[in-house]
Amino acid sequence: MHKRRIGILALQGCIEQHLERLREIDAGLELIKVRESKDLLGLDGIILPGGESSTMLKLLKLRKGRFFRDLQAAIAGGLAAWGICAGSILLARQVFAPKQDSLGAIELLAVRNYYGSQLDSFKGEVRLFDGTDIPADFIRAPLLLGNDPEHRGVPLSTKSSEGNWNIDLDEVSSAISELGKTTVIAICDEQPVGYLSASGRVLATAFHTELTPNSVMHRFFLNQVVGS
Repeated sequence: MHKRRIGILALQGCIEQHLERLREIDAGLELIKVRESKDLLGLDGIILPGGESSTMLKLLKLRKGRFFRDLQAAIAGGLAAWGICAGSILLARQVFAPKQDSLGAIELLAVRNYYGSQLDSFKGEVRLFDGTDIPADFIRAPLLLGNDPEHRGVPLSTKSSEGNWNIDLDEVSSAISELGKTTVIAICDEQPVGYLSASGRVLATAFHTELTPNSVMHRFFLNQVVGS
């Protein structure tokens, strides 16, 4: 029987809690802390955890960016990936507020710190695709925007009018119209906060569940995104 190898990008951020959740689900998993390109070899899936996306990006791009390119190529080649909060920003096709490079692994736009600063972090209830409600933490969470007819409205105008956002709403709207297909898998207060790529191999969520006892999202990643 194949022993699944799951990596977690271990450059910075919330790492040990994910490892704990994964061990609770399947003690037989081989868990790898991914810190350089060689750690990607043989993985069945990788988690890009919450933390500080700009810091992770800088570390990924050390040594002429080889690790960044290798991770990008691995995911493009079919490696299952789940990005949480900062990790979802890294996976997005394009990033705003401010702009920064990303892996372009899922057809989403990410607006950094949309929900505010660390002091504005909150606990919320997220409704999943199957109608299940789960507790979640939003910590300096990004806004994730996909080209989905049901949720195409761009809830940025209020933030922009507060005067502390350097963001071109027309540019964001235009970028959304060019996005490919994704599936909304999680909603909080009628706003999508989780998406699955068209391939089914890339998952992006704006919220954290590893800080709660709930393992639904980790099970979804292992069973549906990584598979057997």
